[in-house]
Amino acid sequence: MMYKILIAIFFPLILMSQDLTWDTYENDAFQFSIYVPCELESKSRVIETVFGEFPNMSFYCEGTKEDPNELYMMSIIQYSEGLFPEDSIALKALVVDSTMMQITTQLYGELSYNSAKNINGVDGEVGRIVYNGGDASCKLWVAIHQDVLYVLQVFMKTENGLNDGIDQFLNSFRLKRREE
Repeated sequence: MMYKILIAIFFPLILMSQDLTWDTYENDAFQFSIYVPCELESKSRVIETVFGEFPNMSFYCEGTKEDPNELYMMSIIQYSEGLFPEDSIALKALVVDSTMMQITTQLYGELSYNSAKNINGVDGEVGRIVYNGGDASCKLWVAIHQDVLYVLQVFMKTENGLNDGIDQFLNSFRLKRREE
């Protein structure tokens, strides 16, 4: 009898503690690594901006049934070398803020918050966009480092989705040292 009670108590806890399998994805071309719960796919295209046409690379994967997050995504835009000098803080802030607002508009959503956030030595902005009538949200981090725009996004079906996977994905972003 005691055995059945222990199973009834601990079996749900064991199931809840089973995590998704996370692996480090490394990209030598763009010199970054990130921790992901699924195999990343990639897609490239050229986008038009006020600064001209630039290559855009997106990396993404869908969460599993057990994962509260539906989509993990990272987009990279490689701007022309020297477009963002180190001292162009206001220009970088304008591009980061504009990127957040553009994504918010594309989702027909509302930016519920945003604030400065440094992830592993890279300064950026973190925020949450609520969309689909409040039934879904996207947590994102946007940064510019050495003429490259990085946008990390996690999409979920809850307005204020708080779970470890979101932070694990966003906070694991690391730039490798570029050879000078």
